Amino acid sequence: MIGVNFGRSIEPDSLVRLSRYAERLGYHSVWIPETWGRDPLVLLSLLSQKTQKIKLATCIVNIFSKTPAQIAMASGTIDEISGRRFILGLGASGSRVIEDFHGVKFEKPAERMRETVDIITKLLAGKTIDHKGGIFKTRDFYLNFKTRIPDIYIAALGPKMLSLAREKGNILLNMKPAQEIKKVKKGKAKIAVVLPCGNESARKGTVAFYIGQMGTYYHKSIRDVFPEADAIRQLWNKGKRDGAAEAVTKDMLSSVTVSDSLDEFLPSVDIPILGFDSRMQKESEIKAQLKRFSQWA
Repeated sequence: MIGVNFGRSIEPDSLVRLSRYAERLGYHSVWIPETWGRDPLVLLSLLSQKTQKIKLATCIVNIFSKTPAQIAMASGTIDEISGRRFILGLGASGSRVIEDFHGVKFEKPAERMRETVDIITKLLAGKTIDHKGGIFKTRDFYLNFKTRIPDIYIAALGPKMLSLAREKGNILLNMKPAQEIKKVKKGKAKIAVVLPCGNESARKGTVAFYIGQMGTYYHKSIRDVFPEADAIRQLWNKGKRDGAAEAVTKDMLSSVTVSDSLDEFLPSVDIPILGFDSRMQKESEIKAQLKRFSQWA
């Protein structure tokens, strides 16, 4: 089974058309990212009324700008109106987004994730929450409509979060080299991985963006296998973004993105998620890629 992520800038009308097309091709799920643009939960509510079978996932909802109760209410609502098709992807995001965009202190992400998942699962299981933790304290509340616990995926950006994902749900990875994915010990958890897809220019641009723009984790994760990531980050920070993209090597590209096959990833990954950047690719180009990869759906 394959998922698809149409990127952070896709227009709602295009999202609906492409999601319906992916559904017709037999894709398992559509994953909506959260950045500093359109709200993924609102977009999934839209898709719940415009699709019929494809599962609807957040990729991710950050755990700092919404309370666990808010996330549980939204999750239960989307799951209800979609006919029980919702998948909850949670992540800590990073200090740049959490502090500079949301205005919230980025502290104790692993502890906050553990408490968030505990509260959400209790609420969605129909239980009353009386939680006394280091981050949250709740008392004598429950959700007043029928819910269920959906599959939960936790974005694992480090060893603590990876361990927590194995314990509390499933593992969501992004921009991680194939060599490193194979080393991940998943236990009973499932692994979903976002894999940038599309033409070479779009994939190079995506890799350069994550190395240069998205904090230290992705840069370090790729640099551990490909030392040339340092040069890409330097070019990006100097404003030479085209140069940074061109500096992405073929070996790096084949390790963290896909062009025509999923065979490199499938032994280790339960749900490969094709990741597109709608700013760099036309809708017709994305449809052609969806068709090409549908043999693995």
